[in-house]
Amino acid sequence: IIYVSGSWSVFAPTDEAMKRYLSENQFASISDIPFKELKKITKFHIIQNPWSLEQLKSLGVNGWKTVDDANSNPYAYKRETILKNPNEKYWIKNGNKKEMIVIDSTISGGSKRVFALSRKYVPIFYDGYLTVNGITSEDYRFYFDRAYEPGNVYYAGARILQADILAENGFVHIIDRVVDPM
Repeated sequence: IIYVSGSWSVFAPTDEAMKRYLSENQFASISDIPFKELKKITKFHIIQNPWSLEQLKSLGVNGWKTVDDANSNPYAYKRETILKNPNEKYWIKNGNKKEMIVIDSTISGGSKRVFALSRKYVPIFYDGYLTVNGITSEDYRFYFDRAYEPGNVYYAGARILQADILAENGFVHIIDRVVDPM
């Protein structure tokens, strides 16, 4: 699929971040990454709509908010990427008084649930979100294996190094790591 129009926010890893990713995954170059995987990674670095850094931090799940709204509206912490989950079928089979779920199976002892293509989300972390929700830097370290540095904004486990680079159809934010789809 080629996207020829739309408004986007792109989280672009630095050259150093790409080199680190290639080294950690034992690829000699980007061309060594299987195309299907490269496509997933690329789509996970793009979110729909042009969000400035301040907008990423201030849009709550119920709309625009101010600091005074902190107790009534939870801060949003995730954004919808353009990466979609594949269609998946889940057959539910009962056994030994427990429910067992079998993915993409043709055998069913119960009911079938189908999850249609749906967007994957990426979390955005920043001081205000951590404070309002009682999340510590150690909580962040547990999930992303890196220190949370106050005053910064993180796209999942990647720190935003340079924000709000205006493009014709949105914003580019430079990040210090490649983020694998979660």
